Amino acid sequence: MWPEVAKLQQEIVRIFRRTLGANHTDTIKAMDILVEAYGNLGKCEEAIELNVVILAYRRANLGDTDEKTLQTMGILVSAYVEIVEYSRALPLREEALELNRRTASKDGENCTSMKSKLANVYWYLCRLEEAEALELEVLDTRRIRLRSMLWYV
Repeated sequence: MWPEVAKLQQEIVRIFRRTLGANHTDTIKAMDILVEAYGNLGKCEEAIELNVVILAYRRANLGDTDEKTLQTMGILVSAYVEIVEYSRALPLREEALELNRRTASKDGENCTSMKSKLANVYWYLCRLEEAEALELEVLDTRRIRLRSMLWYV
């Protein structure tokens, strides 16, 4: 199924680029679907190449703190981790955490999850002290959240 989806979506992206332009929102959405197809086919390099374009578009048109922009950053980081490009994943993961801290609760689950994912990248890069410090923050935040939930039960 995914090979057919990828082939069809490649044609859709080509047509949208030609008729709507490379920076049209429908072209970007079509590229998003193609990224998903590439990911399901194990074509990480192709997915990364498209995701870099999508991220640049979303930064320019939606802003750094937009949910779609942050989501694209996360997908790109996951692709870098998949191909063991941790040094390329790290700056994006750090930036995503900082952007999330500015826009959401620093103890919210989204921020906590981003800290845990950043700790994983630190771990992969053998930056164990930084990984441990972040994981301890995550553990403390989740412990506090769990206690508050149990208090109401």
